[in-house]
Amino acid sequence: MNNNTIFDDVFRTMVEKMTYLLVPLINEVFHTSYPEDVKIVHLRNEHQLEEGELITDARLLIGDKVYHIECQSTDDATMAIRMFEYDAMIAIENAVAKEKGIFKIFMPKSCVIYLRTTKNTPDVEEVELKLPDGQVCVYRVPTVKVERYTKDSIFEKNLLMLLPFYVMRYEESAHTIGENTEKLQELLSEYEDIRVNLEKELSMAGRSELYTDLNRLIVRI
Repeated sequence: MNNNTIFDDVFRTMVEKMTYLLVPLINEVFHTSYPEDVKIVHLRNEHQLEEGELITDARLLIGDKVYHIECQSTDDATMAIRMFEYDAMIAIENAVAKEKGIFKIFMPKSCVIYLRTTKNTPDVEEVELKLPDGQVCVYRVPTVKVERYTKDSIFEKNLLMLLPFYVMRYEESAHTIGENTEKLQELLSEYEDIRVNLEKELSMAGRSELYTDLNRLIVRI
């Protein structure tokens, strides 16, 4: 199993089995204020194309709003185009019937979670649409850069679904840490702090099962 598959599997496990962990993330990105127990409906992720099947990472319905979230483990120069393709497909599939001869389509609220970033990773993915009549529209998708969130801000904002990917900030220094006892101990101490905070946070909420499941995903990554 390659790393990308591991990252995808962990993300989709949280989406499918711990869906409410997405609520604080959606609130953070889209400046909403959904309560943790808001009703979330999973929408179909598979889309049929002539050349095969296209699968999105997470497509959810909250109220009358559709949210589309992609988890990306590497920087991708074509991500803006990919997101536009996904979102246009989602919008067309849910086009509203003609009203006075005009179809209405609604693009979903989308974002990309970047587990790794470079200096070229944008804060917002953009595609400029130049229509035949001269109109210009800009399609924008915000990005979430995991490395920007410290362990303290993750707990402060309740972004617990980022915890399994937290260790990736140390990916480039993994060899050095492995050969330096002091640095290794610092990393282990940091993770012990995360474990204690996670246990405290979830035990108070009566979610001991979630504590166990998240720990398993953290260890897996």
